[in-house]
Amino acid sequence: ALMADLGADVIKVEPPQGDLWRAARNRTDAVFPSNPMFLLDNRGKRSIAINLDHPDGRAVVRRLVQAM
Repeated sequence: ALMADLGADVIKVEPPQGDLWRAARNRTDAVFPSNPMFLLDNRGKRSIAINLDHPDGRAVVRRLVQAM
């Protein structure tokens, strides 16, 4: 989040099922439709779901890194 706050283009690589913290809930469910702490921690980031256990998934990450 800090790097995104400072202007970096941050791409978060998540597993295919997504970040488990994304679905975590607390007592604010009636006020916030999603996890406010997840939103705070991931502000300014783009995310992509990639299976890093598969060789094609690792190749995608390599191409992303080389493009940066």
